[in-house]
Amino acid sequence: MKYYKMSIDYLVALVIFIVWEFYTFSALAQQPTIEQTITGFFNTVFNIEVTKIVEKPGIKYYAIGLPYKYVVVNNKYTSYISVDCLTIYHYSNSNWMTLEADSVRGKTHADRISEDEAFTSIVPLLAHFSCPTEKSSFEAVFRDTAVESNREDLFGACWTFRREILHNGIPCRTRYFSISVSAASGNIIMFDNCTKILPLNTNNSQVSFTAAQQIAFAWLMAEPYFANKSPTIDTSNTQGQIVIAPKRNWVTDTDLLSEALTTYYSWEVLYTYIEDGQIIPTRIWINVETGEVVGL
Repeated sequence: MKYYKMSIDYLVALVIFIVWEFYTFSALAQQPTIEQTITGFFNTVFNIEVTKIVEKPGIKYYAIGLPYKYVVVNNKYTSYISVDCLTIYHYSNSNWMTLEADSVRGKTHADRISEDEAFTSIVPLLAHFSCPTEKSSFEAVFRDTAVESNREDLFGACWTFRREILHNGIPCRTRYFSISVSAASGNIIMFDNCTKILPLNTNNSQVSFTAAQQIAFAWLMAEPYFANKSPTIDTSNTQGQIVIAPKRNWVTDTDLLSEALTTYYSWEVLYTYIEDGQIIPTRIWINVETGEVVGL
């Protein structure tokens, strides 16, 4: 019989491999399924019994800029869930107006629940996502979403509470938490949890705000879309603001997102342009390190 002497390095590598496999298996075993996450969420937050979950094929990106799975619950609720099944990004009840049609008949905006009452109804959802539960942390808007009814009736009316997401105190543009509540019943009809996307650059500004304004103006003047639209940089703010902005251009990016968004620390340069006789205020983002146009 022959005996082979194993090297210390081989033994160490073998132990590391076994430990790695163990933790990988444990992590996979602990990762929740779509059924577990959806069922727990609907039961806890909405007190809804989940009887059917249908997952649409493929991984989506277009709605929130992050990869997600599209599922339909009980044939009437829509939800977006992260690929690892840990985070709910979206919920909506497309039938809410039909369900409330009889109860709101004859009622007007004057019969709506108050802003405070509407906010109270969303506190459990905010707590679920570890969001602030003070109304002052949100922008509140009352709106009527029905397009084929009397604009003063309560059909389709809702309260929406929105909060922009921050990263170390810096605004993350296009990233937000938003909840809409029926102004008749106080039921949550939709929410979006557009979580932050960490920037790929650093907040080490190599480009001054003045230089960013000049870069922005040159880009706007060279962009065919703004030809004859008199783009004008707002020079009233000389300090500028650094934000975390997505690499997305609404002028040239006409396709739906097919991959995750990237973001960058950027100078936010305000400008206006004229279209159909209207002065339109908007913004363009300039990379603080390179001076490249990130998006608008």
